[in-house]
Amino acid sequence: MNTSRFTSAARFALGTAAVASLAVIAACTEGSVASNLAAPSLKFGESVGPSIANAHIADVCVSATSPDGVYTFQNSNYTPANGGTPQNDPGTTVRNDAATPGVAYTLTKNVGNPNPCVGPVLFRNSLNTVTDNFSGITVTNTGTPAGVAYSSTDCVDDPGVTITNPCGIASTIHANSFHGSKATYNFVTTVVSTGCTYTFGWYKNQGNPSVPNTSFFGTAASWKTVIATKGGSNKYYGLADQYIPAKLAIGAKVAPAAIATAITQSETFFTGRALGSTAGYSDATLTALAAVLDNFNNGYVAGWPHCL
Repeated sequence: MNTSRFTSAARFALGTAAVASLAVIAACTEGSVASNLAAPSLKFGESVGPSIANAHIADVCVSATSPDGVYTFQNSNYTPANGGTPQNDPGTTVRNDAATPGVAYTLTKNVGNPNPCVGPVLFRNSLNTVTDNFSGITVTNTGTPAGVAYSSTDCVDDPGVTITNPCGIASTIHANSFHGSKATYNFVTTVVSTGCTYTFGWYKNQGNPSVPNTSFFGTAASWKTVIATKGGSNKYYGLADQYIPAKLAIGAKVAPAAIATAITQSETFFTGRALGSTAGYSDATLTALAAVLDNFNNGYVAGWPHCL
């Protein structure tokens, strides 16, 4: 079989053959086990008939509903279709260097990357045979942000068939010339602190005594000075106006995952930076970051209402 994606004519021929002949059913086999075209539940990596959309590839993702933060994964148990070592299986390639078996890699979920994926972690080239066995690799979640825990994994074969086994914190995903698969990991917040918030206006006025009078990230200005500065359209001061109230509200408590991420990103921005400088950052990026913290400071995040 050709290594390229199917042409329109080939797709039609393959679809027709799936119904009319056992030859194409054999094309979806793993060893001697054929896919059942009518089966509602199949072994992970098999399919309900020839499919084109995700042929050849296997991906790993973090769901859009998971808390923001950095998630760590590691691959293992790489199984080439033809047996032996990866070097002896030229038809299969571990495509992403970071996803090499035994090497940890990360997916970062945040407002700019709400459904991060890495892939293909496995790419199965076509072989010149009607029967093309599956290659596989096991993906394991090995790290989550603070206060976040693994919940479940959605493992889906290329036609949209949900697979339940093996599919968990360690999921084995497959690919061959005809089919592919995706493992989407879901996570939940486990540590929830509660408190209340004030806006920057409160800290500029009656709450000013609680604002530190120490240097703001090594600059000549104090936290009090920075929050009292009218920065106009300057995004440095716009972000500082939201960062300072959020940071003071959290104190020693555990911030909600999205807010903890926004605070960390803000601190990365402010560290080693001259007052008022936004070099290296777009206005849109700083505005989006400030908006996340502003939402928190106004009491719109669960468990953190506006202080009375």
